[in-house]
Amino acid sequence: FFAAASTNFCNATVSPQNINVNAIRLQLQNFYTRCKVFCTKRQQNMTRVKLTVEYVGTDFCGWQSQKNGISVQDTLEKALCSYFDCDFVRVYAAGRTDVGVHSRGQTVHFDTDKKVNTFKLCLGVNLRLPASVAVTDPQIVADDIDARFDALSKTYCYRVYVSPVRKPTLDVNCLQVYKPLDVAAMQKAASLLV
Repeated sequence: FFAAASTNFCNATVSPQNINVNAIRLQLQNFYTRCKVFCTKRQQNMTRVKLTVEYVGTDFCGWQSQKNGISVQDTLEKALCSYFDCDFVRVYAAGRTDVGVHSRGQTVHFDTDKKVNTFKLCLGVNLRLPASVAVTDPQIVADDIDARFDALSKTYCYRVYVSPVRKPTLDVNCLQVYKPLDVAAMQKAASLLV
């Protein structure tokens, strides 16, 4: 299925003269719809669960599984496998974070053929997670809900404190700057990003 879909999408010759952005957008939307239908049909009799995950990313190599270290995704999947007493659970996230980045509300989903009590799931999985990771607000959702493709927005917050000396209680979540910032110049530069 996926090979055929990607072949159909990629068989046109692309040059600067023949790029049609609207046609590409339409093909991507059609491809996405076919993928959602395929995944839903493939996973009949499965329960889709949406979780909100909070984590302090200091000790992780980022959200996504990687060969070079322990990721938040690996840690959560291991806890879910332990909770459900199974060999494999794959979680799909709305986005990824880099090394050392924290999250207050990473949305993920997974499918399971096990019976799910959301209250027990939250307690049971959190018991199996390190103190730096927590599952909040588990919900059973429709089969076509997708954490990645249905995300409407993402918010990033960067915290800075100005001090000539280190503040250990702030260093966990903030960047230290030694001299006062030029806020007007920062706002001008930020206006170019929005």
